[in-house]
Amino acid sequence: MSVELSIKGSPVTRVFSDSVEELKKETNAIDYTTAHVKQGTWIFYANPKYNPNANQSNASNFKIVDRGEIEDISKVNGSMYLLPNQSRGITLFEHYYYGGRRAVSSEGERPIT
Repeated sequence: MSVELSIKGSPVTRVFSDSVEELKKETNAIDYTTAHVKQGTWIFYANPKYNPNANQSNASNFKIVDRGEIEDISKVNGSMYLLPNQSRGITLFEHYYYGGRRAVSSEGERPIT
């Protein structure tokens, strides 16, 4: 799974293969503006730590980007989460709009309680 982040009009790019809780901290405050998803499904959040405050979460605070898509992430470049690659499973989120902590369950596993 991978996503390439870039800055519009700049040769600066970086490839990631896993989730990042604080994107600006991880990238030394570089404000990436474009995401090109090579593999997987990624959720980009406006805030660090996957929009931890449910009271501030709304549909404009995140963007879901699938394989092959190139999207403007300039308003949602606080953190990013790679959804698990499972054909039969479920990801539960703590807050609506995909925010907060997550729990993943797949076919054959014990249910999440």
